Amino acid sequence: MCSALLFYIISRYIYQASLETIATWIGFVFCISPLAYLLPKGKGKEQNKTYRDIRFPGKSKESHLVAWRLQQILFRNPITKVCLIAAFTFAMLCAVQAQTQTPFSIAILLALCSGYFVSAALIFQIQDDMEHPWLERHCGVSHDNIMRSYLFLGLIFGCGVGLLNLAAFTLGGIQNNTFQDLEPLKLVLIGATPCLLLTAIMFQVDPKRPGIQLITSFIISLFIGTAIFASWLSVLLIPVIIYYSHNYQKDAYFKS
Repeated sequence: MCSALLFYIISRYIYQASLETIATWIGFVFCISPLAYLLPKGKGKEQNKTYRDIRFPGKSKESHLVAWRLQQILFRNPITKVCLIAAFTFAMLCAVQAQTQTPFSIAILLALCSGYFVSAALIFQIQDDMEHPWLERHCGVSHDNIMRSYLFLGLIFGCGVGLLNLAAFTLGGIQNNTFQDLEPLKLVLIGATPCLLLTAIMFQVDPKRPGIQLITSFIISLFIGTAIFASWLSVLLIPVIIYYSHNYQKDAYFKS
């Protein structure tokens, strides 16, 4: 609904598109968005798999943790799927922006919103994880394993949504030759920023309260995203924030 409202504002006050163009883009977005619910789901025993069935052999703990959370986010948790659909919708609106040739700052805002909704999916997954941290602790999982797994998830989803923003922008503006310099590459970085910064804030406040996490993520992502939009050098802030924030969250997963 938020994306539809934003699309209406752009079409009504920024670019006066024809009724046929609006109908075409709205139909395209709403036809593709539900595809997340059509993804294959587990059957039989696989669908009822629990933590008791999981083993963490040796150095592959992070890969198992990532695989388990990917399964939850993509297939089993309804609210995370809604967040991913919203992120996909905002990414597709980058194509509309490129086609209508509205200010590039609109594409930056759409990219930031898409990345923010992906990070929201990870935030809701963290809340779900906090209901059973002792299970993973008894399986030999450490706080560092959790942090590395979420950092890897942030890289996966962040790079994915960032590249999706760039692809939509490029395809939408292919007739207008919008990709004339390196500025569109900022859509990748700004779209990935909320997910990459997730591990920097996930235990700074109560992870069991996603509302606070969402507000914190929005404020930090907006600040860093605006800085990247202004200067490429601001990208260096991301690894610095991640490195120093991890020292303030030591063993927080089992203490929260």
